[in-house]
Amino acid sequence: MLKGASAQQPPQHRLSRRPPQLHPLRLPHQLPAARRLTLQRATTTRLPQPLPCKKNLGAALPSTVWEAARAGQTQQVEALVQQGTPVDARDPEGKTALMLAAMNGHTATVQRLLALRANPTLVDRDGLTAAQLAAQRGHTRLVELLEAAR
Repeated sequence: MLKGASAQQPPQHRLSRRPPQLHPLRLPHQLPAARRLTLQRATTTRLPQPLPCKKNLGAALPSTVWEAARAGQTQQVEALVQQGTPVDARDPEGKTALMLAAMNGHTATVQRLLALRANPTLVDRDGLTAAQLAAQRGHTRLVELLEAAR
């Protein structure tokens, strides 16, 4: 054996018998400020909604009778009522589908809602009927139609 050959031997690696050190879980208030802000954004940011296209056009249809009445989508209003939505259901502002259709001047939708037995005498939170709401917006033909339905 050569002189100094023992110095040339590969080092012996030994495995540690100590258990690995685990890092304690940090609570949000213990994280650095930049990391906390990132976590807050991640939990409060809403995901973007898909845009309507030819493939998912059905998803863009109004899901409530109030939205359909406001948009003047007579067939959608009728479909929702036939599926069990009460014709005189009120939105969060206290307006019925008939009131919303009358306010926005949708004559065909108003006629269909009246045929579906919507009540033209109901009042909203401000005490106004569908005819009065239509009159405020200058829809005289609808006012006549609603007054005749009373």
